Amino acid sequence: MKNQKKIFSNLCLSLLILSIVMIGVSKAGVTNGSIVNASERPHIRVEALPKANFTDSYSSYPYDDDSDGIYEELHLVVEFSVNELGRYKVVGWLLNPITGQDHHFYSDPATFTSLGIYNFLCILPGSWIWSQHTTTSYTINYIYLEEVDNNDDYIEEWDYAYNPYTTSTYNSDDFIPPLAYFTGYFSTSLLDTDDPKDGLADFLAVDIEVQADSNIDLELQVELDLETGNHWNYEYAPELTPGTHIIQVTFPSQIFYSTLETRNYTFNFFLYDLDEWEQIDCFYDFQSTYYNYLEFTPPGASLTKNISDYGIDTNADGTFNYVQLDIEIDVVKKGIYRVNGYIRSDNGWQDDYIEMDFSLLDVGVQAVSFKVDRHFFYSQTSGSQVYISELYLSEYLEDYGDLELEYSFDRINFSHQYSYDDFDPQNARIIEMSGDYGVDFDSDGFFDVLRVVFSVEVTVDWIDLDLVAELETNSTGELYMDKSFRYFGLSLGNNEIFLDFPCDQLNYSGFNDTLVIRHYHLYQIGGDYQSLDIEHREWILSSHYSYEQFSTLTPNLIEITSIWPNSGAVYSTNAWIGVGVEFRKFGFADATSVNVMAYLDDTPHSLTFLNSEDWGEEEVWHYDLHIDEDGIWTIEVEIMNTNGPSTSGRTILVVCNPPVLNKLSFSYPSVMVGGTIEVFADVWDAAGIDKVKMWVDTNTRSVQILMDKIGPSDMGELFSGSYTFEESGEFWIYIEVINAFGLSSDIGGDRILVLEAPEILDVDVSPRRYVELGIPFTVEVEILRADIPISDVSMTLIDEEMNSTNYTLTLSDDTEKSVIYSSIEITLQKVGDYDCTVEVTNAKDQVSTYTMTIVIEAEDITKTISPAFEYLILVGSLIVVLLTRKRFK
Repeated sequence: MKNQKKIFSNLCLSLLILSIVMIGVSKAGVTNGSIVNASERPHIRVEALPKANFTDSYSSYPYDDDSDGIYEELHLVVEFSVNELGRYKVVGWLLNPITGQDHHFYSDPATFTSLGIYNFLCILPGSWIWSQHTTTSYTINYIYLEEVDNNDDYIEEWDYAYNPYTTSTYNSDDFIPPLAYFTGYFSTSLLDTDDPKDGLADFLAVDIEVQADSNIDLELQVELDLETGNHWNYEYAPELTPGTHIIQVTFPSQIFYSTLETRNYTFNFFLYDLDEWEQIDCFYDFQSTYYNYLEFTPPGASLTKNISDYGIDTNADGTFNYVQLDIEIDVVKKGIYRVNGYIRSDNGWQDDYIEMDFSLLDVGVQAVSFKVDRHFFYSQTSGSQVYISELYLSEYLEDYGDLELEYSFDRINFSHQYSYDDFDPQNARIIEMSGDYGVDFDSDGFFDVLRVVFSVEVTVDWIDLDLVAELETNSTGELYMDKSFRYFGLSLGNNEIFLDFPCDQLNYSGFNDTLVIRHYHLYQIGGDYQSLDIEHREWILSSHYSYEQFSTLTPNLIEITSIWPNSGAVYSTNAWIGVGVEFRKFGFADATSVNVMAYLDDTPHSLTFLNSEDWGEEEVWHYDLHIDEDGIWTIEVEIMNTNGPSTSGRTILVVCNPPVLNKLSFSYPSVMVGGTIEVFADVWDAAGIDKVKMWVDTNTRSVQILMDKIGPSDMGELFSGSYTFEESGEFWIYIEVINAFGLSSDIGGDRILVLEAPEILDVDVSPRRYVELGIPFTVEVEILRADIPISDVSMTLIDEEMNSTNYTLTLSDDTEKSVIYSSIEITLQKVGDYDCTVEVTNAKDQVSTYTMTIVIEAEDITKTISPAFEYLILVGSLIVVLLTRKRFK
């Protein structure tokens, strides 16, 4: 019996040990019947806590610091957790959902030396709550928690939240008003400022009453809402003393006349404290009284909607280089105006923006001209109609800026129909989509790319192009892809270029439909990124494709995304430039080497490898090249791929010196008002001058003029331009020279003085204006020396019987002095008063006059009496004096 008990006890012990072992095995894990080691157990990722984070606990309460029942502040309490020691602060915005206004708030930064839960206190001024004029709750619409350094500069953001908290409801009247605020009184009136008045309003005036409780610097902003998407803002910064003030702001009549309506207008008002730079009051939706637009002064110009257009052939080859569009406007008041708008075509939705710079225009019906580049017409088929779809007329006023006077959405057709073959060829254009097929790079029976081939006509020696196209399913909408690729160094003639649409997206879309290229766009790379050709028509692919034909893996391709410098880049001789290539790798592609060679006239030049940078999918390789000879350089790039096809590209560089502005001269160093100045630029360039531009900076605008070539000079080529000045003052004229490769000279400039008519300083009669009969005297004219030569000085004398005599005065030859003298010596034989008029005429036929009176007297009688007779007269005079004295005694 004991043995049986012992056997049973041993059996139980064995079962217990076996159970423990099985439990251990079970905890170790079993996969597919195999025991998994502890080191092979799945790793459970635990996200690390940020250094600090919000606990989502917020509260708020109004604060009355002097217990007078009026709240001075609104306090926000934000709870957060400090998980790592540091210095933190919170920043946020409190939103009024009724007015849509928000206020920026933040806490003072604090350094935390222990972990735990803390509160930040953020204080908002009660005056902002008062300025809302609402009873509502407020929302924290955005708040974030950031770490800062000891200088309180930002280090990193650790937590943020959108709309985490809404306050209790507060009545804005329970809060303290600001130092200045709107009283609620607003009114509008019409102002006729003409002299004499014409009965039409030149301005709409808005009177705004503001109460100031202290000396304060304010900014008042008035917003006029025209309910058409347009707003006009007026800003005014008064300094107010304590008291009630009426502030008047004005809006010009052009704004209201252009509405062509009888209506009222909506105004919004905002008041800012400039010392604290915060908004302290606002008032919305004040409605003016109703006004008829005919009560306002009409704009100074209007659109007639008459246009003309004609092709311009600049090189006499029988085709146009561009189209000049003339838009007619009627100017009834001299001012600064601008016309802009959009042109479109029936052949697709392509549009082009046209804009004229603000220009000073005189009174009269006149046309403003625009140049429409030929690329716009390259998508036009024969018979397609081009038209203006939108047209705007604006005026510039000094205190108000750009005022829109008139706009038109009427269709205004061009007078001619244009197609691409009316124009000089662009540098490149797409002739057709010439084919499509799938490419299987790894011979696994699935396409790695869908290749769409385009035939491109290139009309220049070398060009870099960027082709963009959109691929879609024709009817099911299961697929949309866009793709761009850059081609470098395409040669003259027809070139085939292609876009490879990668397989992964094609397979993933699950499409089974006809594919179509709906849009393409061709750009020229280099300098200005220029649009060459754009098309919005359907090219249906020749084959029917299905997603099952394409691989699920990205092919091992290398794509060059850019080579720099761009083709056509221009450099000065003996410059050092960086040459590089940027490319992307797809799949398991690997660029084992990048070979770069430079050629000048088929002569190779070595390049020095600098470095490469790995940008993830993108990689950049840099080289250094010393350009030591003028000419056209070719840079070839080849990227070797161990897991796929190699890729190559090229770029073309132009090496020459920039143009030189040898000399800038004027026809006259100064000019009179209304006079025209001729400007001459003597320039030199080995590559050929493309254009010479002149700017004239006047008091109101800067005028740009292209200068005309008038023939070679000893130094180089001579160009000229002219400008007529309508106002006096000191002006500057600048010149810039651009050569055929786009290189620009340093901008040269000089000052010109625009004067009024010649100034006569004085007319002097020697010895005096009372001149003795028959005695020669000199008339001398003193003239302020002008740089326009004085051509004539004349004098006219008219006696009391209205007889006139004309004289020509002699000019002095001393040109070094600032004053020119002109004189004449004459003798008059008749006593009397003579009216004298002096006229000074300059080479521009501008005349100044000076008038005076010359008196001719008879000879002095004392010179004809003998000395004895003079003695008798003296004795007689003494006797008379003595008798007179005796009588009165």
